[in-house]
Amino acid sequence: MKPIPSPMAAVLAMAGLLAVSHAAGAFAGVDPGRPRAPGEIIVKFRPGSPPARKALLVQGRPIREFRSIGAEHWKLSGRPVEAAVAALE
Repeated sequence: MKPIPSPMAAVLAMAGLLAVSHAAGAFAGVDPGRPRAPGEIIVKFRPGSPPARKALLVQGRPIREFRSIGAEHWKLSGRPVEAAVAALE
């Protein structure tokens, strides 16, 4: 696997792990056939990224941590998912 060049690492943007919505659309690695929750993303940050920096980039709040894969589930504060993904790339 090649390293991800992004300063924030991989946006595992499924825009939700919680099968809440089946909205159509395709952006930054999202499979339009997969269920997702509006206003939510899963992000993998570089180790040691300060929490304040994460919150500033995502413009939201963390709601769950997936320690086994080093990713975090975030609820956005009114920001479109596409904008959050773009800020993290």
